[in-house]
Amino acid sequence: IDLSDKRSKLQTFVESELKPLRDNLCGILAEVSNELKEYEKFERIVDEIKKSGPNFKAYPSIGEGYSVAGELDTLNTFYLNVGMGFHVELDTETALSVTGKRKDILRRKIVILKEKCEQVEADINDSLGLLHEIEKNI
Repeated sequence: IDLSDKRSKLQTFVESELKPLRDNLCGILAEVSNELKEYEKFERIVDEIKKSGPNFKAYPSIGEGYSVAGELDTLNTFYLNVGMGFHVELDTETALSVTGKRKDILRRKIVILKEKCEQVEADINDSLGLLHEIEKNI
């Protein structure tokens, strides 16, 4: 058995397959977590608006670090991101209902992605441990 060849193949597999897979999964996990935070933020904003009553005053961001004073006199509809870049105009209660359902989906995705990230990380660690053992025997 050529241990040097086996070590080289395992090292290549770790670098070209496992580490990029881990990075990709962790990137997707971060995106899904951010999306969940956005839905939670939306719920907080709607709650603030409901509590403040008519003529809600806010300073929404218009991008690049700039905000503009604004006043909202009614809370009838929202444009809500329903996934894959699609936005739908919904009444308040429907928007909150969709938000709750979307958050549930995202939470399930987060659990699955965390498990996969942890498994790939464990595979990387196991492979690196095996590489270390091979190197001791070369």
